[in-house]
Amino acid sequence: MVVPPDSSVDPMIERRRQIKRWVSLGKRLGYLCLLLAIAGVGVGLAADFPAWTRPAIVIGLVGPWLTLLPATVVAYGLRSAEREERKAAHAAAAKDATS
Repeated sequence: MVVPPDSSVDPMIERRRQIKRWVSLGKRLGYLCLLLAIAGVGVGLAADFPAWTRPAIVIGLVGPWLTLLPATVVAYGLRSAEREERKAAHAAAAKDATS
């Protein structure tokens, strides 16, 4: 079902909110992969590295490169854009106050 856009919501803010959700999911998945690698090493050490632990460890170490790294970079970009907007709004308010 398509919901008509609400004219009171800024599309840029809505898009950033959507991107933040994807970033959050990417970070969770990346940290889950690291947990998989740690668990695989732990089980491997305890059980003389069964065959299934090796691929689990590799996936657990490669997964963050595919999910956590891009999510972190995008999160920094979002924070930077929001900081720039706050600076611009503050500068505009200060300019209005002096004139």
